[in-house]
Amino acid sequence: MSRVSPKEVHYVLKQYLLVDGFHLVIDLEKSKGVYICNAIDGSLYLDCYTFFATQPLGHNHPKMFE
Repeated sequence: MSRVSPKEVHYVLKQYLLVDGFHLVIDLEKSKGVYICNAIDGSLYLDCYTFFATQPLGHNHPKMFE
């Protein structure tokens, strides 16, 4: 399987999907607690998208790795 760089994600996706309105490429490894990390430029954003799977503990909570 080939890998796509964060800067190429939207280019590849827009060939198959409508990608307007969601301009982040989320780095799930660097996202922590209530913040999501944009894989394109490393900026952090408060997770106002409320990704429901992470809502109770936040992103990458240490208890999830025990």
